[in-house]
Amino acid sequence: GGEEIPWGVVSSIYDFEKLKEKYGTEVKTILFDEFFEEMEEIEKKEKEKAEKVYSKLVKEAVKVHMKKEDMMGSIYFYLTAKSLMEKFNCNAFTSSCFELCSTQIPEKKKFVPCLTHTLLKDEGFPSACEEDISVLLAMAVLMYVSKKSSYMGNPSVVDKNTIRIIHDVPGIKMKGIDKNGLPYEIRNFTVAGWGVNIRYDFSQDKGEKVTLARFDPLAEKILLVRGEILKGLNFNEISCSLGVEIKVSDAMEYFHKAADFGHHLAMVYGDYTGQIKDSLN
Repeated sequence: GGEEIPWGVVSSIYDFEKLKEKYGTEVKTILFDEFFEEMEEIEKKEKEKAEKVYSKLVKEAVKVHMKKEDMMGSIYFYLTAKSLMEKFNCNAFTSSCFELCSTQIPEKKKFVPCLTHTLLKDEGFPSACEEDISVLLAMAVLMYVSKKSSYMGNPSVVDKNTIRIIHDVPGIKMKGIDKNGLPYEIRNFTVAGWGVNIRYDFSQDKGEKVTLARFDPLAEKILLVRGEILKGLNFNEISCSLGVEIKVSDAMEYFHKAADFGHHLAMVYGDYTGQIKDSLN
């Protein structure tokens, strides 16, 4: 362990042996060849299941901005991830988005991983972008404590009391996995029209309390930030642009601490900072 540092997220936990020893968390790496061989099989065998996922997504959406043929690739990617998780008895997922998107496979099969992260989280399985184990582990803590689907993204400081997070992976069940889903739209990730994004307007939740979290690269500390939603961002844009602005007590204090933790933050609705601190002490 120690050699597998993801290219896109250099601040991720990289010592998988230590991770197993400390938390009992094992990491199973699936190569692209293996994943897409499985996807070929899923595309042949699971047409009916894919149609059901498509129908449910479209039926429950407030608005759909995509053609069906541009959505199915993302649905098959999700079913492949689920199939491999069952095969290897996994209860969380992360994909190496940068490396994957630098191949021609997503364009050929017309998919992006974003929808998979949303749907898995809504089922209670932590699912993170960019092979980022640090945020995946924090997401697991937040989801297991809150019993809610989560959001994650790249944070930046807006002013002394405001940070923003941007990524196209909201959960539909962010108010509770057993509660009704949030009103969402379906939008294309690419200019060409393919690749499914779920879009939720965080402005609808102005004033809602949230908890943000991330583990450091050594998997020894967790950064916890409590905040309050101010507004949503870029609801009608394409590509990886959906975001939320969050009021915090001291954005610069967070910024300086983040230097030791890295750049993705997981987010759930509600203030669970005290509960998590108590459980870790």
